[in-house]
Formats: sequence, structure tokens, C-alpha cells
Amino acid sequence: MKTKEKVKFWLDKYPHLRDDDNKLCCNIWNEEIKKIADLARININKNEAIKVSEKLEGIMGLIDQMTQVNTDRIEAMAHALDITQPLREDKVTEVDMREKSLKLSNETDQSLFIVPRVIE
Repeated sequence: MKTKEKVKFWLDKYPHLRDDDNKLCCNIWNEEIKKIADLARININKNEAIKVSEKLEGIMGLIDQMTQVNTDRIEAMAHALDITQPLREDKVTEVDMREKSLKLSNETDQSLFIVPRVIE
């Protein structure tokens, strides 16, 4: 799902995030912020709730600006630079030491080490 589709999904799910001009708005009331803070077990006073509300409104404004940008012809990318990781050939580089290691143990069962019980 592309970023625009994700944003549209959330805006469709929460239509109250848009105002009458169909712009994103974030009139998150202090009661809602206090409720979220209580759920997160964070003590927050009225002044802090107002500051958080202002910051959230700024974030929603930036999201609104980003959703207005036409990205139809822009190809999605995983990294800003067009680079690839050099891969090595997938081959065994170490000798299998299982049989040798199992012979060193006092007690084994098939390919497992049997050890004394530590916790009762």
C-alpha cells in the first residue's frame, strides 16, 4: 500500500480529521490528550496538554502538505541512493564438527548433548 493510500485509509476511517474545507485539522481537545496520557500512564497538566495539541496540529499540517504533492509518476524506493549490497556465493566454508564434538561428551542421544539437570 502506497503512502497516499495509507493516509487516505486513515482519513476515511477518521473523517473528523478534516475540516469544512477538506483540509486536515487536528483539533484534539485537551480532554482527549489527557485521556491518551492516562492510557499511557503519563502525568500531564493543562499547559503541557495545550503544547502537545499545538505540536499535533503542526504535524497534521505537514501531513496535509505531503498528501497534496502529486507522486503518481514517482517510483517507490527502499533507499535514497541507488546502491546494492554485494553478495557472496552461498557455499559451505567450515567443516562439520558435529560428530567430533559429540564424541567429546559423556552422554548423547542421536545428535543432542545430554547434560545434568540444573534447575529442579
